[in-house]
Amino acid sequence: MNNKMEKKRRNNINIQQESKIFSSTEGNIMDFEYKNDLIIKHNLWFEMSLGVQKHAYWVGHLIATVRNSMCPPSPLR
Repeated sequence: MNNKMEKKRRNNINIQQESKIFSSTEGNIMDFEYKNDLIIKHNLWFEMSLGVQKHAYWVGHLIATVRNSMCPPSPLR
């Protein structure tokens, strides 16, 4: 029981400290928003690059398919 209370107390202290950090100055909040913005932009960029890779893979696949249908592989291969 005592352990649970201690954890709860520590958690409350952490929450209080975090709220103090963000409410102490507007600069910190701006900094926090800026970091969030960077994270969001990074995730978007990552998703876009994944999309481009998938797209390139499918285009390559399509070209290979068309090439094979136009000139079938030689029987020597």
